[in-house]
Amino acid sequence: MNTSTEQDVIARMLSHVESECTKIDVEKSFAESLDSEGEVNVMGLTFYPSRIWQEMDPTAFRCGVSDHAESMSDQWAEINGDYYECDEAESAKEEFLDGLRDELSHLESELEEFEAEGDAAGACETIQTQINAKQAEIDAVEAHSF
Repeated sequence: MNTSTEQDVIARMLSHVESECTKIDVEKSFAESLDSEGEVNVMGLTFYPSRIWQEMDPTAFRCGVSDHAESMSDQWAEINGDYYECDEAESAKEEFLDGLRDELSHLESELEEFEAEGDAAGACETIQTQINAKQAEIDAVEAHSF
């Protein structure tokens, strides 16, 4: 399979994963981790640590969000700059693969019918080419990791 075709099937798979999975709000996740110890009391007023950090040093807060996302790399899959739960992404990838496998099975059945009927060798060759291409797509998706 050529690189363009491989990139296309991976792009289709990633698009499927994005459509099937819930995007993680990384900033909210980071804020929740900062706020997990509770509020900070300053002269009788209470504030969440995330709010203090975000308002007092927004650049440092954004760096913290980025570091938080990196620290979650074993649990989150990054796809096109957004994050998704790895388990959810893997399930969506498997669902996409199931569709490709169904298409492959259909092509294989079609080839068997042509061969059994002794129909045109050209048609069998064409179907075999399609089978090989579909198998290459499956192999490319299976090899792709998040």
